[in-house]
Amino acid sequence: MKKILAGLLLIAPLTANADNWLCIVDKSTGFKLENGTWEIGNFNPDKYLIKPADKVSSSAGALYQVNSFGSELPEYICPTGFEDGEYKGILDCRGFAIRGDTFKFNLTTGHFLSTYTSGYVHTSKGKIVDDNPAIQIGKCSKL
Repeated sequence: MKKILAGLLLIAPLTANADNWLCIVDKSTGFKLENGTWEIGNFNPDKYLIKPADKVSSSAGALYQVNSFGSELPEYICPTGFEDGEYKGILDCRGFAIRGDTFKFNLTTGHFLSTYTSGYVHTSKGKIVDDNPAIQIGKCSKL
């Protein structure tokens, strides 16, 4: 029994990261507000980490979450896994704080697409919110 327990303890760290992917943006574009006019903008590449949902994300109904690399709070939460839903093998996520944002990941190709849609249609105290709407594409690698 002790040998079995010891073996499981050795395997546990290997399986803890079994469902983690590092995603790196290849291309990013969108719009930015400059002097009251929306202009086409290019944005710095981001990195994301896909991992199983933590307690906070799970309580919001997520199986997986997508964090900006280095951040503890998720950017996106994923209510279905790869084997669920209409598109088998696709992880389909929505914004954690902003519901209209999306993150989609294809397990077979490793491609992902993320959208950040805040800013253009949102206002705060009657003024345009100057968050920059953007779309990103890139590739994920299993960790």
